Amino acid sequence: MNLGVTMIRLVTLLALLAAAAAAWAADYYVSPSGNDLNPGTAALPWRQISKAITVVAAGDTVYIADGSYNGALVITKTGTALAPITFKAQGTGAIVSPGGTDTIFITFSSYVVLDGLRSFNATRAAVRIDASDHVTVKNGVFGNNARWGIFTDFRIFT
Repeated sequence: MNLGVTMIRLVTLLALLAAAAAAWAADYYVSPSGNDLNPGTAALPWRQISKAITVVAAGDTVYIADGSYNGALVITKTGTALAPITFKAQGTGAIVSPGGTDTIFITFSSYVVLDGLRSFNATRAAVRIDASDHVTVKNGVFGNNARWGIFTDFRIFT
């Protein structure tokens, strides 16, 4: 088999995999007016981000309305390069209240995106990223914490 044909097949396979991942991706919604017994849709959102964490999978996006949410969030989820797991604030007022040592703790995860969240007055860190790779934190505000706004731990590479 010639190299050109092999490359075309590989590119085609990758494109099909990317399309399949996008087709299975879901959008979920969280709002202060929601209820964790709801299905997490735009019309019937969940109340807490922690509920969304239990459901999301690679390629999913959680849209978070302005308001206050419980902290002590632990994210142990894995997305992919083509299908990250995204937690996205819908405005500029999605605030995660302090809870636990670190308000948002991402551990043993990969391809997770935090976009636009805010957190203040954490006991230690507003966001702690531990033993995880390809984690993106953007457009957020994390201030007035006891030690750090964003704390990145180690990652062991073998």
